[in-house]
Parts: sequence; structure tokens; C-alpha cells
Amino acid sequence: MSNKYWIGFIRDEDVYSEDEPIDLNTFLLQLQTLIARLRYTNPLMDLEIAWDIVNKNESVCILLGGTSGCGKSTLASLLAHRIGITTVLSTDHVRSLLRSFDPKKKSAILWASSYHAGVSSDNNSTEEAVVDGYEAQSQLLFDSLDQMITGFRQRKESLVIEGVGLSVANIKRLAEKHPNCIPLVVYISNEQKHTERFAIRAKYMTVAPRSNKYIRYFDNIRLIQSHLCQQADEWMIPKVDNTNVDRSLAILHMTVLHVLARLRVQHKMFTPDPVTHKFDIVHTEFAKVHHATWSSKQMLKQIRQNSLRARTDTSRISATSKLKTEARQEQPTKQEHHQGTSTTNTIMSKPSSMLLACQARWKGVIRSWTNRS
Repeated sequence: MSNKYWIGFIRDEDVYSEDEPIDLNTFLLQLQTLIARLRYTNPLMDLEIAWDIVNKNESVCILLGGTSGCGKSTLASLLAHRIGITTVLSTDHVRSLLRSFDPKKKSAILWASSYHAGVSSDNNSTEEAVVDGYEAQSQLLFDSLDQMITGFRQRKESLVIEGVGLSVANIKRLAEKHPNCIPLVVYISNEQKHTERFAIRAKYMTVAPRSNKYIRYFDNIRLIQSHLCQQADEWMIPKVDNTNVDRSLAILHMTVLHVLARLRVQHKMFTPDPVTHKFDIVHTEFAKVHHATWSSKQMLKQIRQNSLRARTDTSRISATSKLKTEARQEQPTKQEHHQGTSTTNTIMSKPSSMLLACQARWKGVIRSWTNRS
């Protein structure tokens, strides 16, 4: 990918030539000159970070831990899409890979679910056994996760890792070994909402324990979540209560950018404190973002608008799909010219779109300040 791109958003004769390609440093200098005249002095560190991620100047690894059904997989995909990271790795996939090397199922813990790893054959177990089984299974995944992060770091590629296999012990070891590892824990405080999430995973959309294995072991799942949250508090790993996807995504996104910016300003590479081994930097930046999100009426308004827009888009997609289905029934031999187009035709497969989005963002900022003037 070229290190130059076309500027066609900001039309200012004193600053840009519309048809002139420039590099990042020139763009930032010119943009800073322009917004300084408008008395907008917020730093452009997030744009520099985006540039480095897109152009593979540095590797970033986001670790999203959490128990079953808390929505971490959804948030991981949305967060990666928003930042421009093309790889999302689930610890469940790593566990499945390891199982392929144990076809005779000699390792009972490896083949069990995380909430079932410490349960005895008669389904009776203590809380301590459930937690110990979970920790033992998570430990089996560490070497594979370590090797994968090492490979991505050597290629200067970024990734998001999510899954219940990211125990706090694994998170600490990975973050202490690899630079730019940002850990967060996703959970659901409301037990009823957590229960309802498991209904969609059952065959008949039921929460009956007999037909839904997640509900059958729901107490174990909540126990593992309590264990994760307790350890996260001990080591100052931020926890995101995922009761609203839009708000959670906004918090995660801004926290990641703020942490990376602070690491750059302080010339640091690792998020854990070298003495206490706690994640002070991540926790501090998360607290700022969390407070700003809840205290900002504009942010809450934007979240509601995003939710409404998402529902509208879903309805529009459903209507479009219905029309396409009817068209195919009328003309069964006609091949749709859009076939083959996939979700890869998004910002994830076109990292340059992220930079264009950043430019568009600053265009809006400058316009707003111009209107105020």
C-alpha cells in the first residue's frame, strides 16, 4: 500500500492542492495548521495510530476475555471492523485445533466445555472444582496463543483475540511478554439478561435446562464470570458491562485508542506495570472513557441513534433479501451480478478506507468550527 493518498475532502486554497498526493506527516502538518486557526487543538494521535496499524508499522493485540454468552465475540468483530484489524481469533477455535491432535480424547479437560471442565462424572462438583477445571483448560491454550501472537507481531500485523480461554492468568502472561497487548473483560451483570442470551443458542429458543445445556450449567457460567471479574479487579483489568452493544463498542474503541496514545507519549511498549504487574495505564484510560460516555448526553444520544439505525438497516436488508428471492423465482436462470461479493468488501479488506474515514471525520470537525465562526 502506498504511503501517499489523495486529499479531496478539505478544500482550502491556502492549505491543500486538491489533486496533490501527500504523505502522512505533510497531511498532519497542514491539518494542524488549519485547525489551529479554528482554535481546535485536540491531538491527532488517533490518526497517527490508525496509520501505523493500517500500514503495519506496529502490531497491536486486543485481548477480550469473558465467559459464555456475554457478547464478547460480537464486540470483538465490531471492534476489529471499526479499528481496521482484519483478524479476529477465538480461543474456541484454538481449543478445537488442539483437539484435532488428541483424537482418542486422552485429555478429558481439553474436550470438555469451559463450564464443564471441573464437573465430575456424576455432575456433582464444588465451586472450587469448577474454577480449577476452567483454569486448567485455559492453561492448555497458552502456548498456542503465545505462538500466534508472536507470528503476528513479527509480521507487524494486528489482531483481536476473544474467548473464555483468556483467563486472567493467560492475559497477564501474554501482556507481559508481548508489547501493545490491551486486555479487557466483558461481562453481564444482569443475570436475567444473561439467561435470555442463551435462548438463541438452543434448538427451540428455550431456556429450559433439559433442552438448553447453557441453562443447565448456568450456575457454573456465572461462577466463572465472578471468578474472572474478581481477578480482573485485583489486577486492574477493565471490565465492560455489556448491556448495550453500541455503548460497549464505543467504550472499547476509545479505550484502545487512548491506551495506545498514552503508551506512545510515555514511550512505553507494555501495558502491565513492571513492578506491580497491574494494568494501571489501561484501567486509568478506561475510567476516563467510561465516565465521559455516561456523563455525555451527546454520547447517549448517539448510542440511541446507532441502535435505531441498526434496526432500520436490518429491516432494509430483510426487505432487499425478500425482493431478490422473488426476482430469482421469476427468473431462475438469471445469475445475480452481485454474487460473489462478500463482507470482505469492507473496511477490513480495504484498510485505506479507515484513513479516508479519519479524513472525513476531521472534515466534519473543521466544517463545524467554520460554521461556528
